[in-house]
Amino acid sequence: MIEGERLYISKAHPEGKPVSNNTYSLYGPKKASANSRVEWKPNGYKSYEKTTAWATIVHNFVWTDPSSQYPGRWYFYVKSIKLKRHGSGRYDFQSEKDLPKDAQGAGYKPG
Repeated sequence: MIEGERLYISKAHPEGKPVSNNTYSLYGPKKASANSRVEWKPNGYKSYEKTTAWATIVHNFVWTDPSSQYPGRWYFYVKSIKLKRHGSGRYDFQSEKDLPKDAQGAGYKPG
């Protein structure tokens, strides 16, 4: 599965908090074999939210491998560089060093 979410950034939430249910999207679950490519069809994650001053986009990738000795859920997530909203409603990415708190992570949950 691939999940996408628009998060707002604030002093209270430097890691980001979901803007609303309307900015969450899910693709999958889909079956895929090793060394295969999975694309979010037809056009990937889209979010046109125009109310937050600072934002980031997070994608979470989740998979299982029932044939392994670890049959739980594996995951990793990444957050984008911060986005700044302009008066026109347009968002621009900031410096590649301007990341939200906890910009990436990964793990395993036994199942």
